[in-house]
Amino acid sequence: MVLPVFVLLFVSLFYVRDQVLTRQAAQERARTCAWLYSASSCDKDQLPPECQDAVTDVPLAADAAKAITDELPGEGFFKDVVSGVLDSALETAFGSAFDVKVQREVARPALYGGETQAIVGEYHLACNLKPKTKLDLAKDAWSRVNPFK
Repeated sequence: MVLPVFVLLFVSLFYVRDQVLTRQAAQERARTCAWLYSASSCDKDQLPPECQDAVTDVPLAADAAKAITDELPGEGFFKDVVSGVLDSALETAFGSAFDVKVQREVARPALYGGETQAIVGEYHLACNLKPKTKLDLAKDAWSRVNPFK
């Protein structure tokens, strides 16, 4: 009578262990990918292949820049130049962030219905931005309004 209970506890013990180890592995991979991406100034080309699909950029300054530039008076050339300078300055000041989501699978015992269970590891971090000079800011502003495109 006690044997089925012990078997169920024994199977459950290994299942919970597998879940915990898989969750830790997913979190570790997400954290590693996030720090690698941040350290490379958010350049996806420098990420290892297993991290390429895990990273999602989240622009922080875009909404603030749009709200400010929408309130600027005038239209056309003046507004384009000012918004180009403001966008670069706000991005430099506030930066951008990204999310990393890594999914792993763990096998479910037959007692619990079999199949697999998805375990997700997530991490959120800010980008290390490349330093910008005044000349870089001017080039960014000019490229937005360049009439010779």
